[in-house]
Amino acid sequence: MSRPKDPLIKPCTDFPDGTQFIYADRRDKYTVSYLPDIVYDSSKGVDLHLQMLYPGMPPMGAMMLKREPARSEGENREAPPVAPTASEPLPLVVFVQGSAWMKQECRLMLPNFTEIVRMGYVVASVEYRPSKTDPWPAFLQDVKAAIRFLRANADRFGIDPDRVAVWGDSSGGHAALLVGATGWTDEFDDDRYSGYSSAVRAAIDFYGLSDIAQINGAPRDPMNTAPGITTPEDILFRTKVSEHPEVCAPANPINYIYADRDYPPFLIMHGDEDGTVPFLQSTLMYEKLRELKKQVSLYAVIGGGHSMRFWTPEVLDVVAKFLRAYL
Repeated sequence: MSRPKDPLIKPCTDFPDGTQFIYADRRDKYTVSYLPDIVYDSSKGVDLHLQMLYPGMPPMGAMMLKREPARSEGENREAPPVAPTASEPLPLVVFVQGSAWMKQECRLMLPNFTEIVRMGYVVASVEYRPSKTDPWPAFLQDVKAAIRFLRANADRFGIDPDRVAVWGDSSGGHAALLVGATGWTDEFDDDRYSGYSSAVRAAIDFYGLSDIAQINGAPRDPMNTAPGITTPEDILFRTKVSEHPEVCAPANPINYIYADRDYPPFLIMHGDEDGTVPFLQSTLMYEKLRELKKQVSLYAVIGGGHSMRFWTPEVLDVVAKFLRAYL
């Protein structure tokens, strides 16, 4: 039987009696590799990392970049050129791990992306500065800087800088909504990797916030509203948000949606039993986008909680179809 061959490798033909045969897949679509702890910035007094998943093996340029010191202000653009990857550049999905804006565990959800990566996407999970040390808008500035870093090093990472989506859950979903909603403004861009855009072609929000002042809408867990409780949003804004709702207005994605601006398509998914971020938060963003005739889809996950009972094959199938449509 004839078969395509790697011109550099002469296949073995000397097999012992009784050898059984199965066939490899030359597309190598089933291998998922993990490139950990890439420092994308250290200019804020702390190393900020990316966790990256690849279909197949990462490009040599990405593995070399991991060993280099972090640089800011786009200096990585001047790094020595690397050999082009053997395949076409891949679309990139930037994931923001939720943490109530506090210290993240950016490896926590990586296993959930295996099937998405096998479909031909690179996934980069972004670390941001936690709210206990850096208040609003540090986390958003970091996510946007990470997107620009990845674009600045697109050749090395084997990614297509024109096909970038953002995806997040909880506070990461809030970040994803903000990235999608603020692509038209540079208000939250700083000098890290300047000259590159942080805008995206698609935004995916899992149970994120769109209007923090209304976070206590039903069915939020009463534990979050009990007397004397300091909530995550209070830490982020350094004040009691329920008493000073105006402080969070600049962090509300719905406040950046205008009829005369262009936005990427949004996919919003939320569990109906979420006691941490009420379903109302997704309703508000969806209705604002619909009112202004922007592209948005909203899915209610019946029986889904806050991260729990949520990452099902059905949910991920919707995400995969959304990514195929827009990346």
